[in-house]
Amino acid sequence: MKIWSCKIGETNDLPHGADLPMRIAIAEAYTRITGKTPDFIFSGWGAELTEAERAVVEDRSPRDFLILK
Repeated sequence: MKIWSCKIGETNDLPHGADLPMRIAIAEAYTRITGKTPDFIFSGWGAELTEAERAVVEDRSPRDFLILK
């Protein structure tokens, strides 16, 4: 089984229901690509970036890393 994930942003001051147009677009694209409707869509504007993702956005090295010996 494959699950596609996406994080996009950043923005503030979103109107009520701002997630709906994106859910519709993703569901339509998913159906075109796979030939079936999605069983679920978990989405929302409350996601956060991992430290590694934030480092990419800010064009820097990640701050926390594991040193293996």
